[in-house]
Amino acid sequence: MKGREALSELRELLGDAGYASYRPLTEAHREVCMSGSHSWLREEVVNAGAIKSGSNETILDIGNYQKVESLWVSAAASTQYNWQRINETVPSEYELQTADYKEANGTDEVGRPCLFKIEGDRIRWLPTPNDDYDLKIQVVKAPGEVKPGTELLVPGEYSYLVPIFAAAWVLQISADPGEANRGNVLRQRAEAGLSKLTKNTATSRFEHWDRPLKPLVR
Repeated sequence: MKGREALSELRELLGDAGYASYRPLTEAHREVCMSGSHSWLREEVVNAGAIKSGSNETILDIGNYQKVESLWVSAAASTQYNWQRINETVPSEYELQTADYKEANGTDEVGRPCLFKIEGDRIRWLPTPNDDYDLKIQVVKAPGEVKPGTELLVPGEYSYLVPIFAAAWVLQISADPGEANRGNVLRQRAEAGLSKLTKNTATSRFEHWDRPLKPLVR
C-alpha cells in the first residue's frame, strides 16, 4: 500500500473527503513498525559498499535503516562470494582495541577486517584492510515520513492497520465525545489486528532501536 492509498482509506474512516494531512499516517506507520516483532523489516543488502585496501573507514548511507544488525565481508578479487561475519566492537572499548591492532613500530596492523564500529554514516575497521572487500549487511528498515508515493513497510495483508490507527489517532483528540468514542473503537480494532501481525511474525525479534525516532506532536 502506498501513502496516497492509505490517505484515501483514512478519509473514508474519518468521513472527510477533503482530509489532506499525512502526519497521522506517519505516526501510525511508526507505531505498527515499532511494535512487537520485526522480521518483516529486516533486509539483507549485498554490495552495500566497498572496503578499500589501506583505508580504515567506509562511508555507508544508512539513512533509511534503523539498525545495522550484522555485517559480512568477502574478498573483492574472489570469483565467488565467501562471506565472513565481522563482530561489532563495543564503542567504549574501541580505543583500547585500536591499540591492540598496532605494530611494534606504531603503524596500523593490516589484515582482513574482523571488528567494526559505526559512527554516524561511517564504518571503521580493525585491523586496517589489507585488500579490497565487498560488503554485505543485514539491517532493520526505518519507518520514515509517509508521503503520497511512500510504500508502507507493513506486510500487505496488514497494511490496513495504518489508516485505522491513523483515524483513531485523529478522532481520539476530538472535542466531540461521540467522535472520540469512535476513535477508541477503531483503536481497539487496530490493536487486535496488530496482535495478529506480531503473532504471525514472532520468529525473529530485537529488543531496541539503535536510533530512537523523535515523537510527533499532535
